Amino acid sequence: MDEGKLSPSDAELIERCLRKDNAAWELVVARFRRKVFHISYKFTGKHDEAEDLTQEIFLKLVRSLD
Repeated sequence: MDEGKLSPSDAELIERCLRKDNAAWELVVARFRRKVFHISYKFTGKHDEAEDLTQEIFLKLVRSLD
């Protein structure tokens, strides 16, 4: 990201995702992946299962945007 350039808000990113902006989706995943993984890990207690669950959550999310 360029210095001095503000990162888009979560709401802006979602609006862009709704318009099928792949770059915005990549930013959403980058912004929330770690947080989603940590929550998934708390539920599963296993790294591999938490990775799988994290991926499933993001897949479900992107499919539900329509």
